[in-house]
Formats: sequence, C-alpha cells, structure tokens
Amino acid sequence: AEALETLGWALANSGVRMMLHQHAPELAGGAREWRFMLANTDRRYMRVCLDAHWVYRAGLDVMTLLRECGPRLYGLHIRNSRGGVWMEDLDDGDIDYRAVAAHLRAAGFTGYLSVELAWDKQTPITRPLEESLRRSRVYAEKVFGLATG
Repeated sequence: AEALETLGWALANSGVRMMLHQHAPELAGGAREWRFMLANTDRRYMRVCLDAHWVYRAGLDVMTLLRECGPRLYGLHIRNSRGGVWMEDLDDGDIDYRAVAAHLRAAGFTGYLSVELAWDKQTPITRPLEESLRRSRVYAEKVFGLATG
C-alpha cells in the first residue's frame, strides 16, 4: 500500500492518474489484498479500474465491489460469460450489467467503460471478431445508455 501510495502521488504530480486494476488472484481470500489497498491508500492518488468479470471469476459479488470502490472508480472492464464460459461478444449472461449500469448512473460515474473480449477453450466462435466487437458496442450502448460518434 505504501509503494502504491508513493507511485500514485508521483504520477499525480506529473499529471497522470493511476488506476489499480485486478484479476482473480488479487481477489483471493475474499478480496483481502484489494480491500487492504483501498483502505490504506489515499483516494486522490490511487483510483480503481475494476474488472467485473475477474470479480465474478473470483467468486465475489460485482455489485459489492462496485459499491466499495465508491468515488475511486474511474474505469470498468466489461465482458460476460454464460455458465462461467466467456462469451463471443458482450451480451446478457452471468453478470447482470443492467444492475451495474443502474448503479453507475446513480453514482454519477463518468469514467471509462472498456469492453474486453476474451475467449475460453469452450467459447463457441461463430463470427469474425469485427462482428463480435460491433455487437458488443450495440449492447453496451443499449445497456449503459452510451452515445457514440
């Protein structure tokens, strides 16, 4: 936590924001390490880019960690699965992104949403990546109320 605080302070003083990003290993033990970092760093210097699906894969509740991020949340990585297997595109699945979007709207979130597509060995691939990206964009616009240009 001390090293993150020092790095975050130095970056902030050079005009760069630091966002802590996590995968499942950092969320082991009920997100003990992740929660420790939030509790022991200054939110001015350490912000959060939460990866919703790694939260899900770690067996934790996405909405709980979103609430715990509070005003530190500056980025959210979104991808989904069905039955735990990553989907070909972003769509309805194991994570309720409508609930996530409602929370973000209520919290006044103005940070970054990043669609991340990744495939498991069991992911059925039925279309070109470009089409999966287009479909993911349409889904994100619909669910999160985004306007694209």
